This record gives sequence, structure tokens and C-alpha cells, in this order.
Amino acid sequence: MTKNIIAQYVCFITELKAATFVPEWEGNIKKNIQNPHEPLLFEQGNETKNKFRYISKYVGSEDEFTFMNEIKLPQFPAFNVKVISAGGYISLENQKPIVFKDTDTRIIAFLGHNEYDLEYYKKLPLSRQLYISQAYYESCSFGHVIEFSVSEKDAADLILHLKQRPGVEAAIYRECLIHQL
Repeated sequence: MTKNIIAQYVCFITELKAATFVPEWEGNIKKNIQNPHEPLLFEQGNETKNKFRYISKYVGSEDEFTFMNEIKLPQFPAFNVKVISAGGYISLENQKPIVFKDTDTRIIAFLGHNEYDLEYYKKLPLSRQLYISQAYYESCSFGHVIEFSVSEKDAADLILHLKQRPGVEAAIYRECLIHQL
């Protein structure tokens, strides 16, 4: 039996800089996730703003996650960090994840549960590639998560298109270089 590959997103609302946030994230969140794969941590780029300053993404098979619905994620009260479990998402149409190059800009968009027009996103002319995943659990905070690969010069325009849609949280994100901090 083939196991579904799940991407678990955890979002963070904070004003902390990466040098302060990353060690707290590693100590408070990363240790609570029983997943053999190394999580990715993304920081919002300065070019765009939305409520999620950081996003962590854990990818694995459905049986590798022990906390999907039941774990209470710790907060960071001393640092004024709000932690939001966006939930687990599964690839739509068995797509292959995007392999981002150094020249690519990553845009992550969280779509509300009332957004059903996925063709709109597939037809956006500015994106080089996109990866759409849909909510796997009823308790997911969003209906879909879309990751876009776009050129740096087109990123701001794509963000404008995305923010015109109701219920969309989108921003440019860069991978945090965790081991270099």
C-alpha cells in the first residue's frame, strides 16, 4: 500500500529576527515533531508583508507524523511569537515538488477554504512553476497551499495578483540557513 506524502506547515507570527527566532524554533518546535526528515524553515522576504513571518514545512509519509491533529504546539510567550498549525496538505494531481534554483523566487500562498478556482492560479502568466497541495485533514487552516517559482523581477507583480483574491495569504519566502546561524 502506497503511503500519502504529506507536507505539514506550521506558521509563526512574530517580529523576531532570524538570529533570535531560529534557536527558539529549534528548541521549542523542531524537537516536538517526530519526523525523520529535516524540516525546512522559510523567512518572509522584505519585499512583501503578510501575517506569517516564518513558515516551517515538514514533508514525510502520513505514518511519519505523530502530531497532525492532536499535538498542542508550544507558544513562545517570552518572545511574543504566535504559533499556528496550518495542517497537513497532500499534492494535487500527483505533482512533483518544485526544485528551486538560486535564481528562483519562492512565493507561498495559503488559500482559504472558499477558494475553489484553482485554474486561476494555474493560468497566472508570471509563474515559472507551481505546486498545489490540498488540505488532507478537516482541521487544516486553509483549503490549499500553493508554492510558486517565479523570476525575481516578476515576484512583486505575482504577489499583487494573488492579494487581489479574497482569503489569500501570500508572500515571498526564503529558506533560512539554519545551520549557519
